[in-house]
Order: sequence, then structure tokens, then C-alpha cells
Amino acid sequence: MATEIYDDNSLYATDKLGMVNQCLIAINQTPLPAGTVLADLDTGTDAQIARDIVAYTMREVQTRGWYFNTDRNFSLLPDSNGFIALPENLLRFDVGDSQDRGMLVIKGNKIYNRYKQDYTFDRPVVGTAVWLTDYSDLPVNAYQYIALRSARIFQQRVVGSKELYAFTAQDEIDAFTNLQREELQYNDYNLFDSRVTSRYYNPTWGQ
Repeated sequence: MATEIYDDNSLYATDKLGMVNQCLIAINQTPLPAGTVLADLDTGTDAQIARDIVAYTMREVQTRGWYFNTDRNFSLLPDSNGFIALPENLLRFDVGDSQDRGMLVIKGNKIYNRYKQDYTFDRPVVGTAVWLTDYSDLPVNAYQYIALRSARIFQQRVVGSKELYAFTAQDEIDAFTNLQREELQYNDYNLFDSRVTSRYYNPTWGQ
């Protein structure tokens, strides 16, 4: 039988498979080969658990809002019936201090006006949109942070080794620091501005 060759395309490719493989490597398991169909993984296997943790962590991290997945002053337009349906990849929408603050909520996949008590609008709603970015479109630092956070959570749940936990947790903290630094650079923030730095926290807290 020919020996499988695991190259960088299967180990550290910037896609979901690459993240799943980093989880498996964190517990010294053999990574999945390139071309593996993740949807076909058997239930209850380490790979299936890793796949689901990766998917959860992708949304959890990106919901915070970063420079690469946030659009400010973004307009959501009503359709011909006056409804504003939310795109499937929209994670969060914040109207901030606009005239709509406190009046609008999300019900189902549409925006609801609590003041009017209906779903119809005759104008666009403007706010800050936070999107779910695909694996291959993530900046390197964001990809690495999500991958290492997934690996640490996976390791903790599957193995629970204190030695491995310390190793993966430090990797995650280092990756988070790199991503935070990049966030500050792209947004031209002052590193000593408490209004900004208070947004961030130990990435392993509470886990």
C-alpha cells in the first residue's frame, strides 16, 4: 500500500480542512488527507468533533467584528414589499446611535420595527454590518487564531491533558496578540486608548 503523503496543502491549507487537521495534530492524531469530504465524516469520530468545533469557533470569533469582516455605514435595502431580509452571511447588524437605535430588532431573518410593530420599511436602514468571512478569505493572522483556538478547545474536550492545554493555550494567546495588533494597525487606533483596548480580553478566558 502506498504511503499517504501529507503536504502543506492538507496540513495547513487555509480552508476548513486545514483547521480540522490542526485540531487533530493538537492531540497527536493523524491529519486527514487532502480531498477529504468533511460532510461525510462518521459521527462520534475525533475528526467529526473537530469539524464541528471549527465551524462553531469560526462564527464565535468573527461575531466580535474585525477590520476584515466589518462594514460601517452599510445600507440594508427593503424589497418590493418593504421587508428587509438579512443576508445569510450577516452575523450582526448594529444601528449604533442612529435614529433607529432601540426601535429595531431581528426576528427570524428580517428586521422588525418595535415602534411601528411591523416589518415594513420605506427607506434603507444604515448601520454597522459584521459578516461571516469564508475560510479561504481570512487574513493569515485571523485564520491562524481561529485554527489554534479551535485546536485548544478540541484538545481540552477530547483529551483534557494539562500539559497539552498549556501548550495550545499559549499558541492561541500568541495568535490572538498578532491578530489584535493587526486590528489596531488597520484601524489606526492608539494602543493606549482604553476605549479600544477594553474591547479585547484573554482569548482563553472562560473556556
